[in-house]
Amino acid sequence: MSYWQFYDFTCLPVAVAFLFREVISINSEDFDELTLRESAEIYERLKSSEEALEFLDFAIVAVRKKKIETERVYKLPKSLSDKDILNIFVESAGFFRWAEKEGVEFDYFLQSSVKQHEKKLLKKNYSKNKITQQETVLHMKEPLWNLGKAILYLHGYDATEDEEIDLDIVNSDKKLKRIYIYAQDSSKLNRLKIIGVDEHAKVLPHEFMEWAETLDMGFPNLVGNARAQENGTNKLTYESAPYLQLMLDAMLHFKGRLKDRKEKKQTFEEWIYIQGVKKFGSGFSKSKAESMATFIRPPEFERGGNKRIN
Repeated sequence: MSYWQFYDFTCLPVAVAFLFREVISINSEDFDELTLRESAEIYERLKSSEEALEFLDFAIVAVRKKKIETERVYKLPKSLSDKDILNIFVESAGFFRWAEKEGVEFDYFLQSSVKQHEKKLLKKNYSKNKITQQETVLHMKEPLWNLGKAILYLHGYDATEDEEIDLDIVNSDKKLKRIYIYAQDSSKLNRLKIIGVDEHAKVLPHEFMEWAETLDMGFPNLVGNARAQENGTNKLTYESAPYLQLMLDAMLHFKGRLKDRKEKKQTFEEWIYIQGVKKFGSGFSKSKAESMATFIRPPEFERGGNKRIN
């Protein structure tokens, strides 16, 4: 097996044991389809390593501070029993990426496993990552789109920044795949220019939108009069409203990160503030940057608190 297949959520001691599997002499196969009893056995073996046990305590602190996403909201007592610890389930990919940031070195096997799991999640959850028509217009500033990305944008879905995954998503959905086949056939008839093949196939954004308009299929993010948008007529810029233009620039810069609850609003505020000072001088205040960062994020993020996961 070239990689380990994670569940979406993993028992915390098991996840930590996987990081230290060589230290506590556990084979990767021992982690497949674990029962609660087997997880408890792995936890007992983990206790044989002071280094692994210390990292488990460190991870529990991170869970308490909500630095690691968990299966549900835990109200952990100050003193934890073994049963309490075995009942903590962390989001698999998020845990390993957190561990990596904390300095844990990944071998090729683990790195491949995490990447495969992240790809699986992207494919599974793509329909939740929406993109507006306005955001699509902003993306039309890019010189080329890969064909998978173009089809996702057209249907109101954000792209993943991975050409192979974008194409996999398109091929897994009958509605999206039909447009992919139409595009390929149109290319053969010289009705749409496609550069490259397979996941490397690319299109010019405005030409793709003009072609999609001829299909008359009511795409949610179809940008009408696309060439006029590209050439400057009706172009989405706001020279007379420079603050709004700055907000649009921030949306294009951060893209899907704006919809990620784990991203701190301060990150967006700092970027907007730095750009604002460059454009408008020292009179651009941090309070303006804070307000702009609020307006470019989803309204529900204003309510505060973490989203409960059922």
